[in-house]
Amino acid sequence: MTYDFRKQASTRKPLYDHSSEHTAYVISDYPSGYNARCRKRVWLEHKPKAGFRLVEQTSEKWYGDAPAENAPLRWNKPKASTYVNVAACMYLDENNHVQWDGLTSYSKPTNYLSFLKDFPHAELRDLKIMVMAYIGHLVNALLGKGRPLDEEEMGRSRKELEEWLSVAKAAKISPLPKEAQELVDGTLEATKVDPDRWKADRAEAAQKSREKKVEEAKATPGALSAIEFATVLREKADKIKDHILKIDVKTQGTGSVYVNYYNLPSSHAGGGAEAQNNRLMFKIDGFDRVNPDAPAPAVSLETSVNGIMFGPTMEDRKKVNQKARLRGKKATPAKIAEYLAQHLNMVASEIPPSLFKKA
Repeated sequence: MTYDFRKQASTRKPLYDHSSEHTAYVISDYPSGYNARCRKRVWLEHKPKAGFRLVEQTSEKWYGDAPAENAPLRWNKPKASTYVNVAACMYLDENNHVQWDGLTSYSKPTNYLSFLKDFPHAELRDLKIMVMAYIGHLVNALLGKGRPLDEEEMGRSRKELEEWLSVAKAAKISPLPKEAQELVDGTLEATKVDPDRWKADRAEAAQKSREKKVEEAKATPGALSAIEFATVLREKADKIKDHILKIDVKTQGTGSVYVNYYNLPSSHAGGGAEAQNNRLMFKIDGFDRVNPDAPAPAVSLETSVNGIMFGPTMEDRKKVNQKARLRGKKATPAKIAEYLAQHLNMVASEIPPSLFKKA
């Protein structure tokens, strides 16, 4: 795939509406190897969440005279390129060879303008969505609705906004935020945000969010918040308190908790008992509190062992590795915390104390 947007539009003949093997652009006589020929069909595949990619498919080859135009031929397995997520179009170059160009979310405004000039009738739905997203982001940034910007960043953002407005005009996108052109013209001043105040506001919002989740969890009979879960786990995992071990509890979104049990012996040379990759990782699902009045849901618990660990021989490692596995356990969060603590105590008891760093 080429991204050379310096070519003039006159050297490109766009190929539209070739979107499947049934509507593909077909090359009836295509070289295949040293002296064989075949048919080839090319199309642009589109998937809503992935984007566009070029798909090429050749037929079985022949030698000598070409088969009749309507003669059935067996098609080989199609080959596809990687996806571009914004827009794409096939074209014939100056040698009548099939090429294609595409845009990604990393493409520059100049690339968008060149694409629109060369392929005005291409599918532009995702392109328009992306351009509007860029414009909206820049307008919010200049109006103080994002992270603080210094003078240099404001100048770059204003220039970039002007470039994206040119793309929007070429793509005939409307309506646009009325503040966009005013920010470019200077009739609307950009808003400066105090960095210290911004950090304080974010910290306060994060704290309120954590408090809200805890309160929602307490309102659910039998439920625990992620923070309460970690507290119960640490209290009940009494056998590992004699070692300098770290139980790290992290949340992802609202429904998952990851428990990393650190300072296990490493399988890697020189890793040592304090290496950050020495851990058992447990993923607990079921902490979502969308409905505070609902009963505590079942919680699934899985574990993955990071590396081959424990013991001088492979047999020793296999034994402890097998004991460390814990899959498919379901119960309320309180029961899961208790069960996991017992499990960690059991695993710890199988590891020679000399492999831990002593307090």
